[in-house]
Amino acid sequence: MDVEVKQSAIPGAGRGLFATKDFEPGDIVLSLDRPYVAELDIDRLCDTCAWCFQRLPAGFVQTKACTGCKKVRYCSKTC
Repeated sequence: MDVEVKQSAIPGAGRGLFATKDFEPGDIVLSLDRPYVAELDIDRLCDTCAWCFQRLPAGFVQTKACTGCKKVRYCSKTC
């Protein structure tokens, strides 16, 4: 998978990388075997699996809350 990116300044936030093309829903934008860091936005803690980052449907009752922090959720026991 080859994605071209450009570096650009973000006012008030430093620098960022931006794709040079648009993507369709479901396109894989980036895939790393061993990412350095992955983190959910606070707004996504309640509806996104903290391991696989799959967005969970509204009212999905089978999510599993972390037994430690009780803040992040998982879509399955596997995750």
